[in-house]
Amino acid sequence: MKIAVCCSSSDDIDEKYIESSRKLLEKIFKEENELVFGANNSGIMGVAYKAAKQYNRYITGIAPKIYKEKFEYLECDTEILTESVGNRTEELFNNSDMLLFLPGGVGTIYEFISALEMKRSHEFDKPIIVYNETGFFDEMLQMLNKVYKRNFTSTQVMESYNVANDYLTVMDLLGKVLREDEEG
Repeated sequence: MKIAVCCSSSDDIDEKYIESSRKLLEKIFKEENELVFGANNSGIMGVAYKAAKQYNRYITGIAPKIYKEKFEYLECDTEILTESVGNRTEELFNNSDMLLFLPGGVGTIYEFISALEMKRSHEFDKPIIVYNETGFFDEMLQMLNKVYKRNFTSTQVMESYNVANDYLTVMDLLGKVLREDEEG
């Protein structure tokens, strides 16, 4: 399965986010999964890249042209350069079978909100998982709950993503997606 990993590229974040993500990513890429990511070798993105490399998995790196130098530090099986960050987000989604959100900054939040809107608008129907073991996404999820409660958007949007608070739940969700693909 091609998994788009959307996450932080910063090395200046609390180690708990990196370690939590490392634990999950090593489990994911120990299995027969491929990495699709924003082509950066630092922060949690770097952890994803290293885990995929460790298990010799296929890697698709996608970067906007303004960050093309990032490819100099990576060995991706496929490299895709885009005109803009928005185009990179589209390519991340188009080149993956599912989306996994780990702690990240504005880019990660942008990608998550874009994924929700695209799924709500029936532009794709890929699984979306928010990994919240560290509670990083608590405030964002509370904000979304406020939007649902006040009828700014349908509560059906909640059904378009899963929140996993531990790596076992993520692995169960991945297994479910694989079984559905095999059956359908």
